[in-house]
Amino acid sequence: MKKGKFGLSKASFISFVSAIMIVVVSVVVTVYMNRTVKMVETATQNHLLAAARAASTFITAEELDLFHDEGDMERPEWESIRARLQQFAEDYQVLYVYYWRVYGDAQIQYIIDNDDDPEEMSTPEMIFDIDADEDPSTAEAVPLIMAGNPWVSDLGTYTYTWDGVISGIAPVFNADGSVYCAAGVDISDEIIIIQQNNMKIMRLVLFFALILSIVSGFMGMLSYRRKAIQSESANRAKSQFLSTMSHEIRTPLNAIIGMGELALRSDNLPQITTYVHEIKRAGVTLLSLVNDLLDLSKIEAGKLEIIPVSYNLASLINDVTNIIKTRIADKPIRLFMNIDPNLPSGLNGDEVRIRQILINLLGNAVKYCAKGFIGLTITSEKKESGKVYLRIDVSDSGFGIRPEDMNKLFLEFGQVDIVKNRGIEGTGLGLTITKRLCAAMGGDLMVSSVYGKGSVFTAYIPQNIDSALPLAAVEQAGQKPVLIYEQRLLYANSITWSLDKLGVPCVHTADENEFLKTLKERDWYYVFAGLHFRNFVHAQLNAMEKKQANLPLLALMTEQRIELPASEAWCLTVPAHTPSLANTLNGIQDSQIHYQDTDSHLLNKFTAPDARLLVVDDNAVNLQVAQGLLAPYQSAVDICTGGEEAVELVKSRSYDIVFMDHMMPGMDGIEATALIRAWEQERSGARIPIVALTADAISGMKEMFLSKGFDDFISKPVDVSRLDEILIHWIPKEKKLMNKDKKIEKIEIAKKVESPAQPSVSSLPAIPGLDMQKGIAMTGRKEAVYLKVLAMFHKDAPERLSVMQKAHGSGDLSAFVINAHSMKSVLASIGAAEISAEAAGLEAAGKAGNLTLIGETLPGFAQRLTELADNVRSGLGRNDM
Repeated sequence: MKKGKFGLSKASFISFVSAIMIVVVSVVVTVYMNRTVKMVETATQNHLLAAARAASTFITAEELDLFHDEGDMERPEWESIRARLQQFAEDYQVLYVYYWRVYGDAQIQYIIDNDDDPEEMSTPEMIFDIDADEDPSTAEAVPLIMAGNPWVSDLGTYTYTWDGVISGIAPVFNADGSVYCAAGVDISDEIIIIQQNNMKIMRLVLFFALILSIVSGFMGMLSYRRKAIQSESANRAKSQFLSTMSHEIRTPLNAIIGMGELALRSDNLPQITTYVHEIKRAGVTLLSLVNDLLDLSKIEAGKLEIIPVSYNLASLINDVTNIIKTRIADKPIRLFMNIDPNLPSGLNGDEVRIRQILINLLGNAVKYCAKGFIGLTITSEKKESGKVYLRIDVSDSGFGIRPEDMNKLFLEFGQVDIVKNRGIEGTGLGLTITKRLCAAMGGDLMVSSVYGKGSVFTAYIPQNIDSALPLAAVEQAGQKPVLIYEQRLLYANSITWSLDKLGVPCVHTADENEFLKTLKERDWYYVFAGLHFRNFVHAQLNAMEKKQANLPLLALMTEQRIELPASEAWCLTVPAHTPSLANTLNGIQDSQIHYQDTDSHLLNKFTAPDARLLVVDDNAVNLQVAQGLLAPYQSAVDICTGGEEAVELVKSRSYDIVFMDHMMPGMDGIEATALIRAWEQERSGARIPIVALTADAISGMKEMFLSKGFDDFISKPVDVSRLDEILIHWIPKEKKLMNKDKKIEKIEIAKKVESPAQPSVSSLPAIPGLDMQKGIAMTGRKEAVYLKVLAMFHKDAPERLSVMQKAHGSGDLSAFVINAHSMKSVLASIGAAEISAEAAGLEAAGKAGNLTLIGETLPGFAQRLTELADNVRSGLGRNDM
């Protein structure tokens, strides 16, 4: 046989490598078996502590104080409490649950336990010395317990006599918060011993499997060598050898897996399997647990502070809703909201704690609701002078609560219906803290439930009124009837409730024939229809257009916000509450403000000729748009196309604001911001306001940017009112010249009446595929600026498209996403909403790594983008473009 470089035959080398692989696998498996033992020990300790804490509140100090001597055992309460303790031991799967108190200077007196053997049970006559030599565990535990701390046995050693126990002990508190006695629970250390014995057996099996594999491997090698000498087909013989070695490697692995299954199926506590799964999720819930424990400790120490601030109720509701929607994204659950529009829009209270209460209640509903619905209803219970009593109802179609568990619901570390809810994460602190937070603010928390059908948690919280303006109102509400065509009854009922509260006449239809009949019965101001009815409703409205002049406006209801052409319909995201419904009926969508003045210098509230701004964006069209929007402020504006250049400019010049694009090739905006912040710390200089400039306007992006060192956030295409807010906030006061004599007016958007306030495009030819009014508004409201942007778009679009096509072909998804992201914002800025939505879809597919979807949609996008670029050239009469 041929020898290798080191004199080894190929067969010997393969055998050596295979043996090394077996050893490595064996070592790794051994490490994980040891970790499993440690996890079982940790899980056992956690079980002991949880059971001890539950026992510390299961029997009250007042009940335990009934028993001080043997005569007290004649009280009728004695057997009643012992029966309860026996049920407790069964529920928490412990051997013993017992109570003792400190007696005299250095003794403890046992009070009562669950033992059914009269000879062995604990009674008040059992008094023992605290002796560190004879019983070091008790000597260690007593001072810790009396100081208010829990204690658990050291799990390092076990008896191996099958009669040892391990213990968890927690303090029982008096009503005044002092420690009255101790509650203890014991379980047999048999479970730990069984696990250790199982691991020993598995190690023996692993050892013998390893020896067997090595021996079999060498035997296979010898067999291979003999066959190789006798056969001219060395490759065939090698394949047989590899097959043999492969089989031998699988043999010990199968033994390990099989023994692991047998160990889990042995006589273990039922919780062990649950603990293994819970350990895997422990990292996810750790932060929540720590926060809950901190809040609980503050509450119990009387150090919880309620810090009142002025806040906007609608903004708070939106923030909470966005958080909860992410938690139900992978569940078949629908969320609906009923928010009373007559609530005051501005309140004064502890906004952080109100948000915590809402998230706790809604998060609790998410945990215990596998499918169906979750509802949030906020109304006012009553109003007084300067104060409103909020009523918050969180309903769900979840598991519900048994009547006998209702009194356990707000207990610390308590979880009702333990068997049914064993797989659900939680410490049992959330509702306890929520109830105490409500009480700290002068309110209360109550619950009603039907087991198996769901629950309703109701919080009453008084808040001071900061602004008496209603949360939402519809102008001329009685003259804006709405026809609802929706088969999702939860959403339809919620919207009907909200419109009724707003004073808007409405009719709900869920059937096609009923909708058609009702549509013809009167003149409707708006039609709210599910997105899935889009084509059908459009067809009916188009048919009506020939017969009547005043067609109803159309809003399509969708759970995920999408971009719709303004001429087609508006998007109404569900769940929809009264502020969003009122905005839609008032002609305001996405909080965009449309101004009456046509000259851009009248739109801004101030000028800042002494200010210097930096705009960073890798897209030349976006830079041109930014310059047009900033021009009315008369500030010095620098531009650059990359993160590296931005860092150097910041180091060499003094800027009042830096507008930093997020997604750029090379150094992106987050990396550039990090370098700027590090440079500021090195030189101890003033912090430069950096505003994130991105086309990603989804929920949570602002918080992400703020956590990365940014100071503010603005989405593309840029809303001029939002730009004005940012500039007036961050530019130093001494550099601003306020336009006090300029009157800025907001007008309604209405498709029924063409407003003369829109930018005029009469001097420009119509270009197919472009909403030129919107494009001029988005680029600074000057035709000259818009023309420059279109020219740059025509030049930039083919280059970007080529990069996207090459990136897709080479699998460079990072470059593909960056350029799709850039095209999305550029197309939106020039008024090409439909193609912008296609670019957004390509960007999303790139982020998801869906090359198949990109391959299917990119050619069509490329064709439409090329046609748009050609239309721009033809429309502007620029054959040389």
